[in-house]
Amino acid sequence: KKQWIACFVAYAGPLSALISFIYPQALYNITQDLHIDSTMANISVTAYMVISEFPRSLLGNMADRLDKRQLYIGTCAILV
Repeated sequence: KKQWIACFVAYAGPLSALISFIYPQALYNITQDLHIDSTMANISVTAYMVISEFPRSLLGNMADRLDKRQLYIGTCAILV
């Protein structure tokens, strides 16, 4: 059981960082498809980064009070 949890954490840990690297690489396509300039696309990246950090701070506090395993599985299910 502990090995399964360790594998799950090792797999899910880098997912958040990978998602944040995918978005800036798509800036050119975003500007072309939405017919906006690069400044507006960069603002959308900044807004994404700020908004994605807010739930992490809330979930950290919840994990201290609730069962960490269930919370971790739930957030990974939302991410996937």
